[in-house]
Amino acid sequence: MWAYMFWFLLGSLGAHRFYVGRWSTGLAFFIFTIGSTLIEIFILEPMTNITWDTKENISIGITVLIWIFLLRDLFLIRKFVDEVNEPAVSEIFE
Repeated sequence: MWAYMFWFLLGSLGAHRFYVGRWSTGLAFFIFTIGSTLIEIFILEPMTNITWDTKENISIGITVLIWIFLLRDLFLIRKFVDEVNEPAVSEIFE
C-alpha cells in the first residue's frame, strides 16, 4: 500500500523505487526529473532563438517520457513489493 502512495505522490522523483530497495533506478528517476526540470528552467526558458512551440514540444516530450515509465511502474509495484517481502514471508512459514 505504501509503495502505491509513494508512486502517486512522489513517483516522478522515484520515491516508490527507493521504498522497495531499487536505489539505482530510483536515483535515475530522481536525476532525470530534476535534470529535465533544470534544463527547462535554465536552458530552454532563456533561449530566445527558438519558438515557444519548440519549447513546449520539448517539455511535453519530457513529461510524456516520465509518465510512460510511471505507468509502467504502476503495474510493476506489486512485483517489487512481493520480491522485498518474500524472504520475510518464507521465514515466517518455515
